[in-house]
Amino acid sequence: MARYSLTDNEFKTIEALITYSPERGRKPTKIREMFDAILWILCSGAPWRDLPEHYPPYQSVYHRFRYYQKHGILEQVVETLLKKASKNRKVQLTLVCIDGSYIRAHRHAAGAPKKTKEKTRRSAAPVEASPQNST
Repeated sequence: MARYSLTDNEFKTIEALITYSPERGRKPTKIREMFDAILWILCSGAPWRDLPEHYPPYQSVYHRFRYYQKHGILEQVVETLLKKASKNRKVQLTLVCIDGSYIRAHRHAAGAPKKTKEKTRRSAAPVEASPQNST
């Protein structure tokens, strides 16, 4: 079994939920490979273009992901898996926490203190009293 892939038992649980019926075109194949590719992207955090070659093309996988997202299928999958895990007492729903925060920082924002030098300004230098000119 590949990393981030579903077992046969896990896939049987969600197989009915991840149906895909496009508005046009041929009937889809490789439903399991597509879902495993989506899981690989979501778990690894890699860009779509870095999808390994043993999965279907990344454009097709992204299109399927958007379809699942648009139709609420991914939410149904998560709810179904949580209900099954709760029923089997493998998880307590009061303790479930999913962190979806991701903040991209600029590469220069690594947290090191800034190097600053104290510079004196000309205007900050004390001004000597000059004699007043009278006319």
